[in-house]
Amino acid sequence: MARISAFLIAFLLFMGGSNASAQGNPSFSFVNSSNQTILELYVSSSRQNTWGSDRLGSDVLQPGAEVWIDLPSSGGCRVDVRVVYTNGQDRESRNVETCSRGSVYWR
Repeated sequence: MARISAFLIAFLLFMGGSNASAQGNPSFSFVNSSNQTILELYVSSSRQNTWGSDRLGSDVLQPGAEVWIDLPSSGGCRVDVRVVYTNGQDRESRNVETCSRGSVYWR
């Protein structure tokens, strides 16, 4: 009986911890794991219909480099990401969950 109770308590703590992180801070480290230099980086809540401003400003993000993306918790844990490479090509990823991870690796 005690063994079942310990298992049940551990399970409930695990589920509570998972739920808490899923509702936590959506900010993350964006790591350029691609082999191309990123010229522009846009990150916005999946709830929004606009990209907002370029998160890199006048900088670029070399392969292997990273940048911190600070997001308000009111935007939720799902974000859309758009990058523009120095060759002009762009790529998007929608509905990326960020609250349960510290980093997003862009490939």
